[in-house]
Amino acid sequence: MGIASYVALVALIVMVALYAIENRWSLAPFGFSMAVTVAALSEFALGRWALGIAGFGFAVVALHRWHVGRHREDQA
Repeated sequence: MGIASYVALVALIVMVALYAIENRWSLAPFGFSMAVTVAALSEFALGRWALGIAGFGFAVVALHRWHVGRHREDQA
C-alpha cells in the first residue's frame, strides 16, 4: 500500500466521523467536503479516475449543503 492509499483511508475515516456529527456541528459539511476532496485527489494519484470524479461531485454537494445551512443560520 502506497502513501496515497493511506491518505485515502484517513480521509474516509474523517468523512464518516464528520457525517456522523453533521447535525451537531455547523462546520461538519465543510470539513466533509474537504475530506472528500483529499480522497478524490488520492484516487486520481492512484489512477482511479472514476472514483476521483465521483469524489469531486460529493465535495460539491457537501459544499452546497454547508453554504445553504450557513445562510439558514444567519436568517434565524
